[in-house]
Amino acid sequence: MAKKNLTLKIVSCVSSFLFFSNSAHAEENNLDIYGGIGYTNLSGFSFDTAKNVFNKFNGFNLGVFGLYTFENNTNLKFSIGSGLQTTRTKNQDTSTNIPNVDSLKASFDYTSLIFNSGINYKLTNSISMYLLGNFGYTLKNTFNVDIDTNDNYASAANSSTSYTINNHFFYGATLMGSYKISEIFSLGTNFIYNRHTMTLDYKTYPSTVTERSSFNEYSINLLFIWSI
Repeated sequence: MAKKNLTLKIVSCVSSFLFFSNSAHAEENNLDIYGGIGYTNLSGFSFDTAKNVFNKFNGFNLGVFGLYTFENNTNLKFSIGSGLQTTRTKNQDTSTNIPNVDSLKASFDYTSLIFNSGINYKLTNSISMYLLGNFGYTLKNTFNVDIDTNDNYASAANSSTSYTINNHFFYGATLMGSYKISEIFSLGTNFIYNRHTMTLDYKTYPSTVTERSSFNEYSINLLFIWSI
């Protein structure tokens, strides 16, 4: 009898441990850590005073994000998160309308801090969809230009030291889907649209000229998601 009671107590303790472990594990899964890599297109450049100097930039982005989903008793939940992303692009069309400049090759790279918030809808036990709003600020901007010209002034005016990029903000939306492979790992994809604004301070003698610019970002990415 004593052995039987001891066995029952052990079974009861193990069952309780497994129950609370599973409950804790379910709570921990509210946080998703994911890395993404994909294609980025920058287009629709506009300037306050200059004509459309650039056409399109193509390249890639690489980022790491965290997304926390608040628990409730429905399939529609609220999510909030943030992440760090680097984007590297080059201009697609090297022709230009700048006087005395035959062609212009440029690269535009930036590193961004991004905040997200929105809704998460669970379609099935394995598939979830997210609609998120984006707000971002670039921590670092690098714009390099290689121009084909014999004009010394044009060369100096388009060198990387002739201007600085400031106040580079963007906002937009992300549509994301994920498919659960296991309890802690999922694969996903997302489509991103952001509208960027920034100022360019040109060091033109005898004073600095400020030019405001805006453009569109379109990105599509492959995501690797870990739930913890």
